Amino acid sequence: MIKKIKNLNNPMKIFIQVIILSIIGVILVLNYYKSNEAKHAINMEESIQQVFEKSKGDLYNNYGILKAIVYDLETTPNFHQNNIYPIVKGYLSSNPQISKISFADKDGRILSSLNNSGSDLTYKYKGKSIEASSLKMNSSVKTSKIDIEMKPSIYSDQEIDILYPMYKNRKLIGFLSITIDAHGMFSGVKFKSTLNKNEMLVSTPNGKTIFKSKGFNGENTYIKNVNIEGVTWIVQIESKEDVMGVVMKKAILLALALTCLLSFVIYLEWQLLNKGEYITELTRLQGEIEIIAYSDSLTGLCNRLSITNQISNYIKNAKKEDRCAVIFLDLDDFKNVNDVFGHEKGDKLLKFVAKIFKEISYMDNRIVTSRIGGDEFITLFKDIVLEDEVHSFCKDILNRLSNMSSTNNKKINISASIGVSFFPESGLDVDTLFKNADMAMYNSKAKGKSQYSFFGDEMGEEMQRRALVESRLRTLITRNDFSFFSLVYQPQVPISSESEFKGAEALIRWNDKELGLVFPLEFIEVAENSGTIDALGNWVLRETCHYLKRLESELGIKQNISVNISPKQFRQVNFVEKIIHIVEQEGISPSQITLEITEQVFIDNMVDCVRILNELKAKGFKISLDDFGTGYSSLSYLSQLPIDTLKIDKSFVDNIGSDIHSLSLIEGVLKLSHSINLKVIVEGVETFEQYKLLKELGVDTIQGYYFSKPLTEEDYILFSKSESSKEISRCIP
Repeated sequence: MIKKIKNLNNPMKIFIQVIILSIIGVILVLNYYKSNEAKHAINMEESIQQVFEKSKGDLYNNYGILKAIVYDLETTPNFHQNNIYPIVKGYLSSNPQISKISFADKDGRILSSLNNSGSDLTYKYKGKSIEASSLKMNSSVKTSKIDIEMKPSIYSDQEIDILYPMYKNRKLIGFLSITIDAHGMFSGVKFKSTLNKNEMLVSTPNGKTIFKSKGFNGENTYIKNVNIEGVTWIVQIESKEDVMGVVMKKAILLALALTCLLSFVIYLEWQLLNKGEYITELTRLQGEIEIIAYSDSLTGLCNRLSITNQISNYIKNAKKEDRCAVIFLDLDDFKNVNDVFGHEKGDKLLKFVAKIFKEISYMDNRIVTSRIGGDEFITLFKDIVLEDEVHSFCKDILNRLSNMSSTNNKKINISASIGVSFFPESGLDVDTLFKNADMAMYNSKAKGKSQYSFFGDEMGEEMQRRALVESRLRTLITRNDFSFFSLVYQPQVPISSESEFKGAEALIRWNDKELGLVFPLEFIEVAENSGTIDALGNWVLRETCHYLKRLESELGIKQNISVNISPKQFRQVNFVEKIIHIVEQEGISPSQITLEITEQVFIDNMVDCVRILNELKAKGFKISLDDFGTGYSSLSYLSQLPIDTLKIDKSFVDNIGSDIHSLSLIEGVLKLSHSINLKVIVEGVETFEQYKLLKELGVDTIQGYYFSKPLTEEDYILFSKSESSKEISRCIP
């Protein structure tokens, strides 16, 4: 190439260079504009999704309110449609979206109507027919004149009516209808922070306006149909900030900067022409451009774009016998390094890891490694002859990482999980090889970290599910979207006849719209390994505080709820401060919260663990040691721990009637616990025989399906109110 350029005259040389740099500049500017255009489209799509989730949630919430009102009316003796306000005023005052409530006979004719302040509107609507429609709830009601499809219907410019049938003695007596202020519902939509200046218009397919924000004027709009239970609304989002205009301005500035660079290059060429040095300088500049485009600025390794191109080119030019490996490495618990030592030390650690890869690549030019982001690295190992070469590479990396033990005299235990996929066995394109190496890496984490795994068909389905769970969990946590999570509460029942029932354990559930029901055993481990357990645990504690306030309001007593604390959450640097902040912010006494920990928290540092527990105890929190007997159980250290309660695991209860060892263990734990003033809870009690034996042994409290499964918020309140819960300890025949 250099010889060809030297053979050209000087003006032609400069012209070729100008053309090359101009093409590079145009590509960079267009790429910048396209990438930002795509980001803008994604942001607008997220805005539409927020409108969908908010409106759907509000409709279902109001539908639930309507069902509750109907239930109250159906159970009210001597009910009369002209005297419903005293019964429904509480619902109306606490739900500003409801503007009107109407009662109609079974033929759909309105008999009475009230607005949300109790004013009588019967004179205006009496005798008029209401549409027989409501939210779809997998059911329908048919009368002689009305066929009710459960879906929302829009009746006026800014009102949505929802209808529900009423029965007396199992006979249909009429319908109750609530009218929702659509303007209030849609005006409550909060866009993400980067889109706060957006305006919105919601209309029906026939052009009827349902909601229009004040600043909406129809410019720069993003339009999409939103379907909720069969009803279609057209949502238009108008960006008040000319995002793409700003991007265009930045693109123009980038083009100007590149023009200046090009001008400088031309000037430099003219200065160097007579000295015979211009080829060297041009090569240097071109090299700098390639470094910026294809390398990672922190570590000096190549970046995702570079490694992707190299793998793609290898596949494209591969012969039948050629074989390569794509090796995915993820540092274990790297987030903890940043939290404990700071991001500056974390960056130094990443540079140390990069240095290891560079040393290996220097010894074998078939190996090239990239940092694709965060603590993730991809290595291309070309022209493999034997798989033993890849085994040796993975072992060498893990061994070198294990020897990186300190930075600034502070101990760091660093390890990595590695996954390997092979071309052509594991995939014939870059995306498939990346995905399969990623799955193999998760398999390594599941085996206990500091491991490496080769991708195989047998792990495909299981690891793909795990990868989907982690990806979805990360997305929800990043968006701070906990709408698919819920808490259930399993009562903890005291056996002593002198004790009153007033406690439960909070248990998390995840029912996702994409993944379906995800069991805790599946996603808790993923949350711990992916670094999202802290956010999830904080949400559980905050929701528990909200529910405790509701229980006190409805039951008139302060209850205590146990919350599970993950070992990784417990080891967070600011764990105590976060817990105290949440409880104080929600206005709950720490004495109403029991923090359940497992024996795993004591493994690394017993002294620090005891110190943290003492800090929590000093603030008033109760501490419970969960799953006792399943881990590193030792009766000798119980007296050293600042705990209030010991929970014996279900595995010791299952065969208590036939296994003398389990019975003796429980009896011994009880005697020791009571001698040091610890309460004992036995979980997993499912039969009367188990209950009777445990009561005879002197267990303080039991938890299990014998008394109750985990209950929803509403069911737990009913359980707490019931007479059976107060007398539950005297239930032995």
